[in-house]
Amino acid sequence: MALNLKTLGTRSVSASIFVILLLGSVWFGYNSFCLFFLAVSLMGLKEFYNLSDKFKLQSFNVIGIVLGLIFYALFINWQLVFPGFSISNKQSVVVLFPFIVLVAALFTSKTQAFLSALYTTVGLLYAVLPFTLLQRLVLNSEGYYKPHLLTGIIFLIW
Repeated sequence: MALNLKTLGTRSVSASIFVILLLGSVWFGYNSFCLFFLAVSLMGLKEFYNLSDKFKLQSFNVIGIVLGLIFYALFINWQLVFPGFSISNKQSVVVLFPFIVLVAALFTSKTQAFLSALYTTVGLLYAVLPFTLLQRLVLNSEGYYKPHLLTGIIFLIW
């Protein structure tokens, strides 16, 4: 495979823009951090569902994206975004997600409904769960936002 300088230049510019957006959103504040990684997780979830559709493994895309949005929103520290607002019993809500997908599978006309429900749930675990866990990484036990922890990990990976 020959080196294509035009493709290399395009990818370098795209990567530079992404790095600027990533570091800017992490260091600007907790709200921008949450919005950026919400967008990244939902784009990753949509890409997962598109790949599963290409392999003829149909998933419940709309239900999965809505549940992914709710899943990510449950793990945001709402005290930092809106002081005085809190969500309790997060774990009990998250446990209901596979059952919601299975109920959708019961009322569908897809030929492999259970397999579709499985791919929808796996997409949530694969694409959204890691970004929800970043919430726990950047917040210490007192609830203070610590962007340098995430930035250090990103630089170690790069």
